Amino acid sequence: MIRGLLFDKDGTLLDFDATWRGFALEVLEALAPGDPALRARLGEAVGVDAATGAFSPGSPIVAGSSADIAEIWAPMLPGGSVASLTAERKSV
Repeated sequence: MIRGLLFDKDGTLLDFDATWRGFALEVLEALAPGDPALRARLGEAVGVDAATGAFSPGSPIVAGSSADIAEIWAPMLPGGSVASLTAERKSV
């Protein structure tokens, strides 16, 4: 019998930066291939440094959901929509 589940996205038990840094940088590259200026804007919008992968306090990547992040990014991307950004991605 399962008596409880523990989610640790905020890094209380595990090092959030070490776990999520690489993933965040890969997603930024996938969303803005060959466009470092757009990567920087997308990263800044969600509190992640597009060059280093460092997270800002209060970053929605740390505390938000994928839908929260998609709502921020959708208007910044050509043809972007929350639905397309939250759909399962096989290439990322």
